[in-house]
Amino acid sequence: MLEDLALVERRLERIDKAIKVGKKPEDANEHEALKLARLALEAERPVRTAGLSAAQERSIRGFQLFSMRPWIFVVNADDEQMKTGEASLVGPLAQRFPALRAIALSAKTEAELALLPEDEAREFMGVLGIEEPGLTRMIHICFDALGLLSFFTVGPDEVRAWTVRKGSTAPQAAGEIHSDLERGFIRAEVIGYDDLAKSRTMAKAREQGLLRTEGRDYKVLDGDILNIRFSV
Repeated sequence: MLEDLALVERRLERIDKAIKVGKKPEDANEHEALKLARLALEAERPVRTAGLSAAQERSIRGFQLFSMRPWIFVVNADDEQMKTGEASLVGPLAQRFPALRAIALSAKTEAELALLPEDEAREFMGVLGIEEPGLTRMIHICFDALGLLSFFTVGPDEVRAWTVRKGSTAPQAAGEIHSDLERGFIRAEVIGYDDLAKSRTMAKAREQGLLRTEGRDYKVLDGDILNIRFSV
């Protein structure tokens, strides 16, 4: 944050000098963003907590401010420490950095699990009391930190996951598959993963009324399964 503050102050100093001789800032969004960033940094808060608008954030993205990036703390513990529970391991970090994400795992154990066949790995996890592999948990926490989610498309030949930003609409999600789907979007048939897992097939899900039709304003949820209807 000290490095970021030095960079922000240098840039603001140049802009303020230009203003004093009658020049307007080249980018008003940048000027306001830098002032908000300075306020946050002087209060010992990272820039990502400065409350920047999307336009302001874009205007200073080129500075590559370190405290604008999401942080994840990973506590590497041994198996005995892991038995005390994750909360006890990440608690001190959470108290000091309440806005940051933290996860505890045993790197040694995770490396051993990665070398085992799936059935043996599952059995080993059961013995150690591990409910979910550390790699899977890391993927979840990274997606959350980056503001991403996954949705799926299902066809006779493949099931495929697609990645979009949280808050993306159904047409925007369709555009991740192909631009024609977004351009000619009509509607989306949507079902959540858990509902499909219970009904086993799309046909049964439709019979049970679990498959619903959503329009252009629908915001995709993590784990949604979409069937896009379009015309171009």
